[in-house]
Amino acid sequence: MKVLDRECTSAKMREFYPPQIPLAKETHHQIDCKGFAFMGEPRIAEFVFPDDKLVLMRVLMDFDDHPRVLPSMRKTYDSEGRDVGAATAFPEDQTVYWFEPAGVPLSSEAAAPMFDARFSEPKSTK
Repeated sequence: MKVLDRECTSAKMREFYPPQIPLAKETHHQIDCKGFAFMGEPRIAEFVFPDDKLVLMRVLMDFDDHPRVLPSMRKTYDSEGRDVGAATAFPEDQTVYWFEPAGVPLSSEAAAPMFDARFSEPKSTK
C-alpha cells in the first residue's frame, strides 16, 4: 500500500473469501488503485495477491482507447496477437487486451500456467 500511495489518488484493499482466483490456496487480496497513470491517462488498476504474492495487475480502460492501445501493444510485442474472441492475447508476453470490460492485465511467471491454459494455441498431436 505504501508504494501505491505514490501511484494512486486513492487505494482500497479488498479480501475475497473464499479465494476467487485459481492460483490462491489460502488467501486472495486485491488493491484497487484509482488514478494510476497508464498510456497518458489516469486509470483504475487492480493489483491481485493470491497467497500474499503479487501475481496479476489489471489496468482498466475505456472502450474508446481500443484504437490506440491495441496497435501500441502489437508494436511493442512485435506480434498481431491471437484473437480469442473477447480479447487479443499475446501469449509469449503473458498479456492480453480485453474488449469488455476494456483492460490490460499483466501477469507474473506464477500465473503462466493459468495464462497458457486460457490463451495459448493447443499443441498439435501430429
